[in-house]
Amino acid sequence: MNLRPVRKLQLSYELARGAATARHGTPVTDSDYEPDLLIGDDDVDVYKPDGSWLLSNRVAVYDPDQYKDLVKLVATMRGGVDGRRGNAVHRDAKLPLLCKDGTVSGSRIHHVPKLRSLGDAASFRFGYSGRDPLNPYARKTGDWEHYPEVFGEMLELFRTLDSKYREIAPEAHSRQSEAARNSPWTIQDTCFSSVTVNRNWQSALHTDDGNFGPAVATVLTKGEPKGADLAFLQYFLPVRLRPGNVLVADTRDEFHGNTALYGVLGKTYRISFFAYLHDSTLRCGSFEEEAGRRERWKKKRDRNA
Repeated sequence: MNLRPVRKLQLSYELARGAATARHGTPVTDSDYEPDLLIGDDDVDVYKPDGSWLLSNRVAVYDPDQYKDLVKLVATMRGGVDGRRGNAVHRDAKLPLLCKDGTVSGSRIHHVPKLRSLGDAASFRFGYSGRDPLNPYARKTGDWEHYPEVFGEMLELFRTLDSKYREIAPEAHSRQSEAARNSPWTIQDTCFSSVTVNRNWQSALHTDDGNFGPAVATVLTKGEPKGADLAFLQYFLPVRLRPGNVLVADTRDEFHGNTALYGVLGKTYRISFFAYLHDSTLRCGSFEEEAGRRERWKKKRDRNA
């Protein structure tokens, strides 16, 4: 358990909700956050202007070297930015080249094409999916089905995130654990139904309105990536996720997105992990019941084909 003093940050101003909503799906710009508010190198609990909790950041709560092989695994996974999760991505995001002195190259020749064409950028989801209009039955995520060995390698990190969540925000963890207690659709020994794993991914401004509670996040890196700060638009607040740190944040209700990521294509990797409990899984039945729903849906689909 972390016994270091925890700073309390009470925010005093915010953007009107309507103005934040109007920015949904757009990239984070320099004017969207206040650099002096940057969260990243200290233990801090942040509260909204109305006094309600926004996020908690804890520093060096696990050894990232213990999970360094995960970066290599995720770097080799096939994926892209298209698909149903692509709407959270700013299509004009770029991964420019860093010079040897750490500055960003000014040569357009070295700039990577739009994120849609960037092979190094991908988003994956491990765990379970609840019922949805396209697939009206609960199931393992497709990425878990495709990469079962990778899921096995990641499981210890997922359990670490659950353990740190319990330490950082015990009341929220207790509520979430109780909500998931009777659901089989949670990752073993955690209160999470799913973990989204992003590789060099710039997320546009959005909310995670399908989640039960807060998201629990960390990153693993290789090649010293720059940028990709997580900005909470309504409060002009940037958070710099670092290996070994854990963030618990209200991403369900608050608009958030990432600034641009800088690095060397093929050598720079920033792997983020966002663990959460999705509401949809709490409304599903047992494995057997959902398997039955799947078979009935398949038969109906085949009859109508």
